[in-house]
Amino acid sequence: MAEDSDGYTDYSIVEEPTLFSVRLSGRSRGTQIPETANAWFGTFDDVAKYFTARRVAAPTRSRVQPDRVESINTRWLDRGLAPGWDQVDEPDPGGFSPATRYFRSDQPERFYFTVNTDSATSFVLNLSWRELNSTFSEGLSGIERIPMPKFSDD
Repeated sequence: MAEDSDGYTDYSIVEEPTLFSVRLSGRSRGTQIPETANAWFGTFDDVAKYFTARRVAAPTRSRVQPDRVESINTRWLDRGLAPGWDQVDEPDPGGFSPATRYFRSDQPERFYFTVNTDSATSFVLNLSWRELNSTFSEGLSGIERIPMPKFSDD
């Protein structure tokens, strides 16, 4: 129960009229956190990859073997955008400015905003589902014994 907890975060992916948002709410140190959007995407596949990589895989990886595996997200820091991505300054869907919309030059329906400047997400979105799984499971002992499913983009 929230009243007995030090804290929790509840994430949701919400389909809105023209995009998908990642929303969070929860409780921290006894204070309720109202639901807010902290990322927006043009396609469900991209919002799902972002959520899987940034909200599930990266934190799980850091807790499983924190002293023996590298943080995947640091690979893409200070590298700019992944090939095929571009950016334009514009307010985010929540109206916050200054903000940046990142988008695929060849597929403008693929775009994202996050609450912080975030070019590294473009690298995550360029991965296939199998590559995403392989990348975030690198170096984890015992992972080779877990059967991998057929991925939607195989």
